[in-house]
Amino acid sequence: MPIPVSPSDFRFETDEQSVEYLRQAVEAMMKSFGISREEAIGRINQEWSHVRAVVGEFDEIYRETPVYWASHFMFGKSQFWWIEGAKREKHKLPSLVRLPYPRNADDA
Repeated sequence: MPIPVSPSDFRFETDEQSVEYLRQAVEAMMKSFGISREEAIGRINQEWSHVRAVVGEFDEIYRETPVYWASHFMFGKSQFWWIEGAKREKHKLPSLVRLPYPRNADDA
């Protein structure tokens, strides 16, 4: 049974397609990182606090998969989370650390 997610969960405008896509990202975060639905949605809102809308079939989010976005919401870009194992060691990258959550009191 899919995790329930609705447009009102997000601080930006969505459409039916983007809500379904973001639901998949929420499920990926819950499954891969063991977090709650509320934290997963909160992390999306936190990371995309600057986003006005995610609408239309050509929105930029669709350039990546929901699984990609799940890791992005957990670790951000600066940790190069997509580089794994021996390659991380070769490039002297530290272990991954989750982005702080909540980042500010408004997200608590």
